[in-house]
Amino acid sequence: IVIFFSAYSFRNMRRQMRTGFMEKGRILVSHLARNIQSGVLIEDSELLNEALNFLFEEDDVRYAAIYNSDNAVLADKTTIEDYAPVAAEARVATLEIIELLVNESLPLFDFRYPVIFSEDGEYLGYINVGISLESINREIARAEKNAFYFMLACIGLGSICSFVIAKSITGRTIA
Repeated sequence: IVIFFSAYSFRNMRRQMRTGFMEKGRILVSHLARNIQSGVLIEDSELLNEALNFLFEEDDVRYAAIYNSDNAVLADKTTIEDYAPVAAEARVATLEIIELLVNESLPLFDFRYPVIFSEDGEYLGYINVGISLESINREIARAEKNAFYFMLACIGLGSICSFVIAKSITGRTIA
């Protein structure tokens, strides 16, 4: 029962940590989309590149691209060698999150988010941001290892306590 409960707790912890990481990425991408509206509207690549440089201050961001409504790249940046984000085939109307494996060794969340002009709701384009899962996977592994050691310590302590109590009970009945 303890092992089953522990496995369930590990699974739940992993899911919560990944969900929190995904939410952080969603917030990051939605703020970027709001902040670059005017740059996309006038197609100012200097302003958009400055926004991407600010985005890349976040350690886990691996690539980002800003597209206009015709799917033409207005600005892009990547830290992955020989990789470029692929334009969406259809209009990006809402947040889309896809888990990808890039270069067979880099797991990431691929976020696509529309850029909508807030004045009249006009679709201006979208942004595409790839956020690496390496750091969250390391954090999850470390938390699972610590939880596993804690579980072993609890089982060991429980066993010792059970042995001492059983010994004291049987010692009284024998005497």
